[in-house]
Amino acid sequence: MRLLTALATTARCSKAAEQVALTQPGASKALQEIETTLGAQLFVRTNRGLEATDLGHCVIRYARLIQTDLAHLREDMIGILQGHGGRLALGVIMGAVPLLTDALTRLLEKRPALSVEIVEDTSARLLRMLDQGRLDMAICRTSISQQPHLYDSINIHNEKLAVVANIHHPLAAATNIAAGRPGRSKAMCAGSCTRPTCPCACWLEREFHEANLRFPLHLLETTSAFTTFRCCKGTRPLSR
Repeated sequence: MRLLTALATTARCSKAAEQVALTQPGASKALQEIETTLGAQLFVRTNRGLEATDLGHCVIRYARLIQTDLAHLREDMIGILQGHGGRLALGVIMGAVPLLTDALTRLLEKRPALSVEIVEDTSARLLRMLDQGRLDMAICRTSISQQPHLYDSINIHNEKLAVVANIHHPLAAATNIAAGRPGRSKAMCAGSCTRPTCPCACWLEREFHEANLRFPLHLLETTSAFTTFRCCKGTRPLSR
């Protein structure tokens, strides 16, 4: 792994060999063994030195990930041996951030030396990271998975779906919003929404379908809370 990353940065077998404490023939032999094992050519010789192929770039990326994981393993082992408690990798969807931060505050009061990494992303991506072993736990929706039974999960919170609008929106002063009223469906949804694959977007599209309305096609799709609030600066909720 170290040889591959050294070759990626130096482009010279001699310099890479020096970095990993090998002789140049030893480094060349090691690279040949790696390529034979993987059944693919990872580097080609050019007038600028060794250049990674497309497959080489892929292998180098994973080599770096493996080295990072091994470094984290060492940190965790040292932390546990010294009584620090190691490291915890947590995933969270945007709406569950308050739940996570409150729980972390209580946890860190008991384990102040615990190192914590927080990844905020969509449920689909967080589940993939769980599958890859990149996360220890995630606060997300397992319902989007085709095999939700593979996860050991508990229900900790029921969400409410709300539509928000700028305070100067033509419907902001209304006390009741009926999606089926003429002209109002377009006014309600001229703005931002989560990605089409996200559960919230699916629920909202279902509401339009049940009201026999066409779901707007041209939306700003984002999972960023900051972007959403900037687009609807000065917001207030619209009642259903």
